[in-house]
Amino acid sequence: MTDYEGFFVINPQLGEEEVEKAMVGIEEVINKHKGKAGKRESWGKKNLAYEVKGSKEGFYFMLNFQAEPVTIRELEKTSRLNEAILRHLILRK
Repeated sequence: MTDYEGFFVINPQLGEEEVEKAMVGIEEVINKHKGKAGKRESWGKKNLAYEVKGSKEGFYFMLNFQAEPVTIRELEKTSRLNEAILRHLILRK
């Protein structure tokens, strides 16, 4: 398995429970596809450099995890389809 870092910007109009649900959903996708979700850091609510999907700010999260390439493809697909996630970036360490 390869080590990855995922960065996610979550819609600021969601409540705390919905933001947590979005991040747990990401971790579930990783675990479901034989990956291992690791440390998650919340960077709080920050302003975006430009407006994204009608929002000028978002909740920033970083997630360390281990996964296979097939897991990354599924995670990318899930992140694009989830309306709670404004932006995401997955990097291999």
